[in-house]
Amino acid sequence: MAKRRNGEERSDSPILRFPGSFFAPHRSLGKPYQEFEAEGLHFPVREAFCRYWAPARFDDVLIVSTEIEEVGGASIRFGYRITRESDTALIAEGSTLHACVDNAGKVKRLPPEVRKMLSQ
Repeated sequence: MAKRRNGEERSDSPILRFPGSFFAPHRSLGKPYQEFEAEGLHFPVREAFCRYWAPARFDDVLIVSTEIEEVGGASIRFGYRITRESDTALIAEGSTLHACVDNAGKVKRLPPEVRKMLSQ
């Protein structure tokens, strides 16, 4: 779970903001993303889905919850919920599907130790 203040990133509106850029799963991988890169593993987004339930206002403090929904042979699906801290209103929920690829961008099966770490 991460806490972020709405408006920390670029917005087209100074009043309302739909925080799609808050969907960042890297903290849920179990170790820093740079360590995966050093091992030759990358996780580009293949698919993204977001359903907005309510607008976030500028300067709202938002709680971003991330969970691993599915670990495939060469992919990981993350689920997200964004709520407003002040009233726990559901702002948005969604998911992203990430492929596992090597340094050349070729699909690579998740190594057993990574699958084990993600399945815990």
